[in-house]
Amino acid sequence: MAYPEGSDPRSWPLCAKLTPHLLALRGACPDAASDIAGWSVLLNRAGSYFFGRGAYSEAAPFLREGLAIDEKAFGPDHPTTATALNNLGLVLMEKGDLAAARPLFERALAIDEKARGPEHPSTATSLTNLASLLHDQGDLAGARSLYERALAINEKALGPEHPDTATNLSNLARLLNKSGNTEEAEPLFQRAIAIGQKVLGVEHPLTQRYRSHCARLLLDTGRPGEALAFAETALAVLVASSGPNHPWTKDSTVGARWPLLEDGPGFSGN
Repeated sequence: MAYPEGSDPRSWPLCAKLTPHLLALRGACPDAASDIAGWSVLLNRAGSYFFGRGAYSEAAPFLREGLAIDEKAFGPDHPTTATALNNLGLVLMEKGDLAAARPLFERALAIDEKARGPEHPSTATSLTNLASLLHDQGDLAGARSLYERALAINEKALGPEHPDTATNLSNLARLLNKSGNTEEAEPLFQRAIAIGQKVLGVEHPLTQRYRSHCARLLLDTGRPGEALAFAETALAVLVASSGPNHPWTKDSTVGARWPLLEDGPGFSGN
């Protein structure tokens, strides 16, 4: 029974069943385990599982170990190493350690641009990760240029209705809304949601993630009723698919509360 990709919530029950066996093997022969064929793949899948569940402290050791193996096996400038750098960087960013995450994202981007080319979807992924970090650091101008570049790459390489394109659209829309450019942001949110509904389905966590982000725009533009409907639907789907403790669910919980607060964004109450 193979350990599945941990990023898909549908795989989590199987991941939960197999992870104790992986931990036992890792603990029984920590030095020899790295010599097992595909060991770094298993570590990265386990790290992705814990990352998906929002268990970042549990994910980090798996991803650090996987990165060390990949750097040794493939070299510091290999695309596989870039993927491992991105995976660990995402965990560190979610833990709030932006200073540690940034050089990992910058290394991954440099590797992908050189090894895969500036127009490759993997380069777009690295651009998106670095843009998200800049967004969190408040460098909205720097983040916007990277988000726009990632979107252009994926629209050309993957197509205008690919899920990765939808994520790029939603990311850029969030930044534009935060910058006060709501007229530019709204059609991007609408495109992202439409792609999600068509390609992934209404009940998919990513589709509802886009709707949750759009709810903030609806609230900021004085449409609290629509915002509440978007936020409540997103929250229900994310609780069912990812559980109440997942970061996306927690974000949606906060978003669902704002329209109910008299002094929340979009209101002028005293």
